[in-house]
Amino acid sequence: MRLNWLAGLTLSITSVLIFGYLLSIPNGGDEIKLAGAPAKDSSEKATEPASESMSSTSAILVVDPGIPSTGPTHQSNPPPTSYSQQIEAALEGNDGQAAMKAIYLLERCDGIDGLTERTFQQRDREPNPKRRAAFAFLVEDFLRQQRSCQSISAVHQSRRNDLLKIANAGGIQGAALRYLGQSAEIVESDPEAKGIAVRNLQAEARAGNGNAIIMLGIEGESYKLPPESRWAFTAAATWIQRNEGVGIAEIDEMMLTALQLAAMPPDTPEEVVQRVNATAKQLVDAYLANRKKP
Repeated sequence: MRLNWLAGLTLSITSVLIFGYLLSIPNGGDEIKLAGAPAKDSSEKATEPASESMSSTSAILVVDPGIPSTGPTHQSNPPPTSYSQQIEAALEGNDGQAAMKAIYLLERCDGIDGLTERTFQQRDREPNPKRRAAFAFLVEDFLRQQRSCQSISAVHQSRRNDLLKIANAGGIQGAALRYLGQSAEIVESDPEAKGIAVRNLQAEARAGNGNAIIMLGIEGESYKLPPESRWAFTAAATWIQRNEGVGIAEIDEMMLTALQLAAMPPDTPEEVVQRVNATAKQLVDAYLANRKKP
């Protein structure tokens, strides 16, 4: 089974966070200060730290890996500026980080038209002047991104797999999940790249990446994982999908149910069951610890 849900995941999460924050703005209160917007008075005192949700939204509004800094540079040759130039440079440079950045650009452009249109609609329907102003700010930013995306051609889009191979070979986080999430025809065409991706995905799963754990739990057999590893990933994935938000103290009891769904043969020796249980619990512990990181 191929996991098509990976397509557009980053953009979908971004839009949910942005709209969730904007819709939470009250009718009254202080004036909205959007990240990147000029202050009315340079002597204005700094406000108190924003909430966690507002901080992540602000980061989304500010961080744009596709737009180079406008600050001074000491490089003799200026870095590529357009999206297409960045993709071409990543393909030529064989740099994992640059390749992953280019992949993010392609993903952003995949859904920017729909996101821009939805933001237009939200702005036009919004009765609250402050929220309407915030939506207008976003519209301008998305329109700018749309213009940047116009430099990306069908040829650039067709090189996505090559970029994923470069990022995957460099062990860049997120590359393995995306590489293995492509069609079976593409993935199976390069056994070496698939093997690297499967190893990277297991490393990310052991570090607590929930999506990696779930993917390995579903696809472990097709990745030819050893039975004990496959059962552990399936048990951990089952636990995550069914018990998201459960406290650590409740893991042991619920893990027993997950183990029963891990497709272990009924005559599996007890010592094997205990090893699988221990490995699955380590995966869930890592996932919960990773989820708590800021």
